[in-house]
Amino acid sequence: HPASYGSPRIETLLGEPVILVPLADGLGGHSFADGRELWHFPWANGAQVNAAQPVVVADDSLVFGCGYGVGTVRLDFKRSGETWTVTQQWHTSRFFPKFNDYVQLGDHIYGLSDGTLTCIEVATGKTKWKSGRYGYGQLLLVDETLLILSESGRVVLVPATPTRPDELSSFQALNSDDITWNHPVLVRGKLLVRNGIEAACYEID
Repeated sequence: HPASYGSPRIETLLGEPVILVPLADGLGGHSFADGRELWHFPWANGAQVNAAQPVVVADDSLVFGCGYGVGTVRLDFKRSGETWTVTQQWHTSRFFPKFNDYVQLGDHIYGLSDGTLTCIEVATGKTKWKSGRYGYGQLLLVDETLLILSESGRVVLVPATPTRPDELSSFQALNSDDITWNHPVLVRGKLLVRNGIEAACYEID
């Protein structure tokens, strides 16, 4: 399969550690024990970019999406001996995580869909709300709050709730004119942010 921009990650599906690999033509699942391909789900777009990480939402299910007008799917897995079966449970054409990772809290997923903060239902893929444009930034889930690092370098806190939320607070974390596509990192009360020109560390209470 042609490569894409997403990094492999190890998750547990059906009680087995599986290496999930975003590829230019879809999502692959490989055995952690010997590397063999267990399954491949075709999910391609014209740009051949699958860069957002899949999110495992149950022992037998995950959500995987991309931009470029294609959208997001929920996949269910079954296994009989060494044979794996992948089934598409739903598809939404209203959630486009182009290269922006998304998070799950309870029954909902939150992420930036072509730059707009969006909440969708895990069970159905239906959109609960769209609110606030933050460009192609990145976000973290901190307890029940979304910490968003916007494309303009602004840090915004928004409640992770299926009811349309208001911003809790925000501040300009990076002052350069460069775009900010990098992931923020929160560790031991320190928030680390950067773009192609500058980096900063903030103490978070």
